[in-house]
Amino acid sequence: MIFRLLLVILFGVIVSCSSESESESQEKVVKNYLRLLSEGKCDKAYELTLEYENDIPQDSTELECDKFHMDIKTCSCKTDGETAYCFVKYQTSIQSQSENYNLKKVDGEWLISLANNDK
Repeated sequence: MIFRLLLVILFGVIVSCSSESESESQEKVVKNYLRLLSEGKCDKAYELTLEYENDIPQDSTELECDKFHMDIKTCSCKTDGETAYCFVKYQTSIQSQSENYNLKKVDGEWLISLANNDK
C-alpha cells in the first residue's frame, strides 16, 4: 500500500515538473506561428489560428507567402481564463516591429485569433 502511494506521488511530481506553464505554451504557439510565416509556410501557420477551423481555403494558393528573415526579440503573454494576450517584438531585415496577439484556448490548445489582433 505504501509502495503504491509512493508511486502515485512520484508520478505526480514528474508530471508537474515536466509540464510547461500556460505562458510558455502560449509563447510557443506565437513563436511557432511567426516562424512558419517567415519560412513561407503560411498554410501551416494558418492551422494555428481560430479561423482555420471555420474558414479553410479551398485553394491552397490563397495562403502562399514569401520567406523573410525574422528574429524574435521578446514574447510575453498574460492569461485571463481561456484568453491570452501576447506582446511580441521582432526584427526583420528591414525594420523592428511589435505586435499584439490574442489567443483563445480551444479543446485544451491555444490558438491565435486573427480577428482580434493589434487591438
